[in-house]
Amino acid sequence: MGPMGRPGPMGPAGIMGPTGPTGPAGAAGDIGPTGPIGPTGATGATGPTGPTGPTGATGPTGPTGPAGATGATGPTGPTGPTGATGPTGPTGPAGATGATGATGATGATGATGATGATGATGPAGAIGPTGPTGPTGPTGPTGPTGNSFNEALYVERSAGEADIATGDVISAGDLVTRIVGTSLSYTATSGELTANEAGTYLISWFLSLSSSTTGTGIIVALESLDGITQYALSGTFAPTIDEEVPVSGSTIVELDAGDTLVLRNRSTGTVSLEPLTGADSSAYAASLTAVRVG
Repeated sequence: MGPMGRPGPMGPAGIMGPTGPTGPAGAAGDIGPTGPIGPTGATGATGPTGPTGPTGATGPTGPTGPAGATGATGPTGPTGPTGATGPTGPTGPAGATGATGATGATGATGATGATGATGATGPAGAIGPTGPTGPTGPTGPTGPTGNSFNEALYVERSAGEADIATGDVISAGDLVTRIVGTSLSYTATSGELTANEAGTYLISWFLSLSSSTTGTGIIVALESLDGITQYALSGTFAPTIDEEVPVSGSTIVELDAGDTLVLRNRSTGTVSLEPLTGADSSAYAASLTAVRVG
């Protein structure tokens, strides 16, 4: 067999065949835009009445209406049973006292009753007038001698005195002497203070002194006249020769009757009493006070 030749020209169209069956529906297209609202239609006929709905909740109570007219009185009911007896009421006031009856015959005397208890003592009667003064009784024995407390002595000196040596007595009185009682006495010329009665004494003194030595101390002692018993010391510092300095002291001592005390220079050198002069030429150099306190 030989080789295939070239295709020939296309022939004329054939007769149209019958319509084929409908193909399957295509996919739904997109929804188109909403069209304009159409005109309102005519009102429809009224529908039938619906069934009655359920009863609603009870509303709040309305205000009370005006009272009605009083009805006619009903007939009396039957008498109820008798109630229980109530409590006894309070006792009424006492009635008026009846007339006194006739006195009955005197009865026989009864036996003597036991003696009753002693009644309470009645109030004191008024004080009677003062009776006449009785005769004076005999004088009683003499009582013991009272104490001599607060008996005192004060002495004062105005004159000066130079060169009082160590161990010498310094007299504190030559101008004024005041004595209360008899317990104490003072001798100005010797500077002796004497206890006339045993007791406890408060003694104080003041002296205006100067020293014969520069820069030494001035010492004054209150002691017994014989110098054996020393009761107290007083003193001060003397910065320069002949400069006035005060020396004072005080003490309490127990003394027997007849004890004698003096103020004595116990410095290392001589001292002098230096009077202090006032505007009216009055002078004061020393003083001593003694008071009995027991």
